Amino acid sequence: MSTTHRSIVTAGALFVLLVGALVLVVWFLRRPPVLEQVFPQEVTEGSSVILQGRNFGTGSSESYITVAGSRLTSSAVRSWEDEEIQIRMPDYAESGLVRVHTTRGSSEGILLRRTDTAPRATRERVSGGPTVDSVEPFSSGPEQLVRIKGSGFGVHRGGGRVLFDSADGSEFANGNETIAARDRDYAYVSWTDEEIYVFVPEGAVSGSVTVERGDGERAVGSLEVQGAAGAASARDSAAFAVVTRAELRGFVVDTHGAQNELFVWFPVPQEAVAQQTELLRRRADPVVENLYGMSLYQKPDVGENEAYVFRDVFLVRRSEQRLEVDSGSVERAYDENTERFAAYTRAEDHLPVNDSAIAAVYNDHGAQNPYRAARSIYEWIIESFEVHDTGGRETVAEVLEASAGGSFGLSALMVSALRSGGIPSRMVSGVRVDEELNSTEHHWVEVLLPGAGWLPADPALGSGAIGHVEVDEPREYYFGAVDERRVAFSLGTSRATPLHPGSRVEARPSIASAIQPVYDGVSGPVADYEADWRPPVVIGEF
Repeated sequence: MSTTHRSIVTAGALFVLLVGALVLVVWFLRRPPVLEQVFPQEVTEGSSVILQGRNFGTGSSESYITVAGSRLTSSAVRSWEDEEIQIRMPDYAESGLVRVHTTRGSSEGILLRRTDTAPRATRERVSGGPTVDSVEPFSSGPEQLVRIKGSGFGVHRGGGRVLFDSADGSEFANGNETIAARDRDYAYVSWTDEEIYVFVPEGAVSGSVTVERGDGERAVGSLEVQGAAGAASARDSAAFAVVTRAELRGFVVDTHGAQNELFVWFPVPQEAVAQQTELLRRRADPVVENLYGMSLYQKPDVGENEAYVFRDVFLVRRSEQRLEVDSGSVERAYDENTERFAAYTRAEDHLPVNDSAIAAVYNDHGAQNPYRAARSIYEWIIESFEVHDTGGRETVAEVLEASAGGSFGLSALMVSALRSGGIPSRMVSGVRVDEELNSTEHHWVEVLLPGAGWLPADPALGSGAIGHVEVDEPREYYFGAVDERRVAFSLGTSRATPLHPGSRVEARPSIASAIQPVYDGVSGPVADYEADWRPPVVIGEF
């Protein structure tokens, strides 16, 4: 081999090594933060809290911590290292999920609970009442981001919210004239004393925009809602009385007199554009109410062989959900630096977004236009897969291998393919209700379309192979609409966490109501117990 040839080979090898090293560096720098443990998880105002995990970075000016959606000020952060952050619990932060946010993404949340009196917005250091100076852009569409400028909003959100005039009080806002932007949809991007970034909720119309502080003080601005890409509507409706129940019993306590605790994450029917929920009755009050789809119950000092029953009764008003879309006006205009985008495009246990087979599905059927991509994948699923109604929860891999699946597997396949192409989407889980009030586990899909809203799709019912609601042309109807005879318990996935490090948590995936498993757990010297989770039961229709 000549010297020149060897030099070329050596240079080529060096180039390959440099490229490989660069890829590793880029991969390292892009890793999102991972929050593994928070200690302690029960705190009071001023408590020191340690967040442990990895990929936190060194705490640049663009990195921050949120607790229950409120962004902590830099003064609340005592130290920031790549694997550990120490914070001081401020007075304005309420019980809720704590998350680490960096330029590489946001971590999963872990519950941090206040044990002292819940903070009140009146403690915020604001001067005078709030004032809205402008809403930008003045003309916007559903599920698009707007900036509200003014003063006196409160240095942190606390219990504050933003309300918009409602399209139809009886259908979208439970009889009210306004509809609030919802935490469950990651609607609040940031909140400071002079500026709020919030997504316009589906169902809003042109009119007033009201900033409401936690102390009840309000300020009003205005917004023109165009909805050029689409408009939501809710037509036929039904109202169901729904009971959820769990019984935990047979506790075996190793050390009598030692402190122990039982905690239960309990699913609740969700508030959504076509679903309003009213609590009628419950056995006990939760310590955290409806945190992203679940309420947290807590029972200290469980006794030997005692039984504890948790039972909620809800009145759920459900409307047909429909989104009329001008497909040519839908643009791929997502705010990719928001928590909402990260939450609805990431891989999850049941959503293999990064799998090569899923990427191939999107490459074959996706499109730049999110509406057309969703339609193509929906049509492919109906044409290519046999649909059954067994209520099982097969994996996406099993669906692809068998060319068959139920509502869970087919919906998971559709959402995985859309997320693979960077289109925010989510599974919705709950029950279908027939005329005899029998409830059956069911899952469907919602796709986020900027300027239009959440597009519903039900590939299992769209096939026409199952279902009890008579509609004309199910294949056409169930892309863009879902019927009213259903109750939604999960809009996307929530994850329960222990209250204390070392707590033992049991996931009960068999309950027919939610994507995420329901959870119960214990801390302290409890050796064993039994859990009996019941599926939701519909006991009446009104």
